[in-house]
Amino acid sequence: MNVRFVKLKYIAVFLLGLSMGDLALGFSVRQSPSLTGLESEQISRDNERPAPSQPNDTKSETAAHLNNFNNGSIAERMGRLSHNRYSNRYFGFTIRKPYAWTALNDEQRLKSLKAGEKIIAGNNSALQQQYRKANADTLNLFAFYRYPLGTPRLNPSVLSVAENVSKYRTTISEYGYLSNVKRLLSNTKLNARFGSLITTRQLGGVEFRALKVYTYINGVNVEQDYYVKITKGYALSFIATYTDVVSRLATNRILSSIRF
Repeated sequence: MNVRFVKLKYIAVFLLGLSMGDLALGFSVRQSPSLTGLESEQISRDNERPAPSQPNDTKSETAAHLNNFNNGSIAERMGRLSHNRYSNRYFGFTIRKPYAWTALNDEQRLKSLKAGEKIIAGNNSALQQQYRKANADTLNLFAFYRYPLGTPRLNPSVLSVAENVSKYRTTISEYGYLSNVKRLLSNTKLNARFGSLITTRQLGGVEFRALKVYTYINGVNVEQDYYVKITKGYALSFIATYTDVVSRLATNRILSSIRF
């Protein structure tokens, strides 16, 4: 078997896991097996529990994740949120968070990562290993939610990650990256549907490849828009999740605030 193919087929697995973790946290209220088919009920219970009494463990795990990057300035690549404006000098963009929206902190983002691992990998040890390897090569930049986590209502969101794809011995295109998102999603129990084509969209004057995903969770139509741009050896991605016209317009307004 071609070893390089084995590695390439896991491209975007972490992006997808984070996206599914986003769904698990944002739709944890009345969550059903239709979301994951794996451990959705456990994720929902975990999300309803109070924070653990030993937060230092979570913080140290988050720090360990960040410390996996030994190449360049971590602070520069991670960017920062200040006065509802996220800026990233390394990737050269800014984006506005609406005042009423919530930005996840490091501990909450780590929770999303773990939820995504449960959904994507389940009890598959090989996939768990690949997910964790991808975790070590991915920058979890930001996650904006319309409501604080735990709010008993559907929760639209906009998030961004950047996966290091420079390690692969072949050129990764935006089209190929999103094609792998489709393949990986098709192997989950979400019964996802996709827009007919991988298209293009301008974000902040820069052309991104775009993929639309449709799922149906607990009687609610959920849509996700994936946007990917290969830059500086990373697949820079934005994901918008929404359920209706109002939340779609809200996430679009956030994306339209991007400036490169």
